[in-house]
Amino acid sequence: GGGALASLIGRMTAAAVAPRPWVPAELHGKSALREQFRRLWFDTHMHDDGALRLLREHCGDRHLVFGTNFAGWDQEQGENPPDVAGIDLVGNARRLLRLQSHSQSRL
Repeated sequence: GGGALASLIGRMTAAAVAPRPWVPAELHGKSALREQFRRLWFDTHMHDDGALRLLREHCGDRHLVFGTNFAGWDQEQGENPPDVAGIDLVGNARRLLRLQSHSQSRL
């Protein structure tokens, strides 16, 4: 998931708007980094609903996809799926993978 990045976006934005030679000009605007952030895709595999809410607040729901840590480091802890109500995970995955929807494939 993108929980850590969502927690850091404010700090990263503050660093980007300050006049520093290493910050690209297109990131100097106050909302420029946040706009770029909303272009990234994140999975929903988080163990904290608050972290997912923060991610949704910063990036919206259109770039969130189902995530799993199958056989990962936290597999033995059991699953605590986040509250993904209202997120179109299937539609988002189709857009990310550039797949046609069923209705489009029948045309």
